[in-house]
Amino acid sequence: MFTTLSMKDVIFPESFLFGAGGAGHQIEGDNIHSQFNQWERENRPNFPVKSGKACNHWEMYKEDIDMMADLKFQIYRMSIEWSRIEPENGVHDEAALARYLDMLERLNNRGIKVSLTLHHWSHPNWFEELGGFEKRENISFFLRHLDYLLPKVKDYIHSYNVLNEFTNHGTYPPNFGLMKNLTVAHALGYHTVKKYTSAPVSSTHALIHWQPYRSYDPMDCTAAKVLDWATNEYFIHAIKTGEMILPYTDEEYVPELKDSADYWAINYYTRHMASGRT
Repeated sequence: MFTTLSMKDVIFPESFLFGAGGAGHQIEGDNIHSQFNQWERENRPNFPVKSGKACNHWEMYKEDIDMMADLKFQIYRMSIEWSRIEPENGVHDEAALARYLDMLERLNNRGIKVSLTLHHWSHPNWFEELGGFEKRENISFFLRHLDYLLPKVKDYIHSYNVLNEFTNHGTYPPNFGLMKNLTVAHALGYHTVKKYTSAPVSSTHALIHWQPYRSYDPMDCTAAKVLDWATNEYFIHAIKTGEMILPYTDEEYVPELKDSADYWAINYYTRHMASGRT
């Protein structure tokens, strides 16, 4: 048995950047043109609480950035809400863009590097009504948005994440088609970013430690292995080879997908228990 006092000191290299992150819909407030806002109004089971003003970051970002600087942030991971930039199909909100540019400039002026997420779960409701990423042909709307946004923000950005945690869909086989489409969106988004900047690009992977609910049960052990394949192994293999291989589906090869990550971006929360009997 050991205690934290018996552990060796962990020394971070001088190049290690300490900071924090946020997602637009979760902190800005009044993100009224997003599909999340629509789902909240519909009282869907997964959206029992209205985001409302959230942290009111949209109005208080200047004070928030001052606090980040006081806390000695070296990097800040943020997202730009597509639904604010393009609230209607093909219609851009220049005032919203100007506010984001002011955020980025203030962060840069305070010496805080920006890691920008281009899609953090939420997107315009008009895009969702067209089928969202459930339809692979709709990826062209996302790429159009990137072509509009990237030339305007590229000089402020240290690194990029195209998508956030799309491999979460790997826990539910009916969503495998959506996950494949998001994988393609990542790959094409990666190459779109590279048209404008040499900054490093990735997509954030939600790393899940799958553990059998009953370690002695072959069915639980198999379930853990399949879930690990459909989430963790799927993502890493796809990036390294360009192959999208999931249980119960046909393999697909996407040339643009191979090596479409300049670094591994990992979100890690907790372990999950896997049962083969539920």
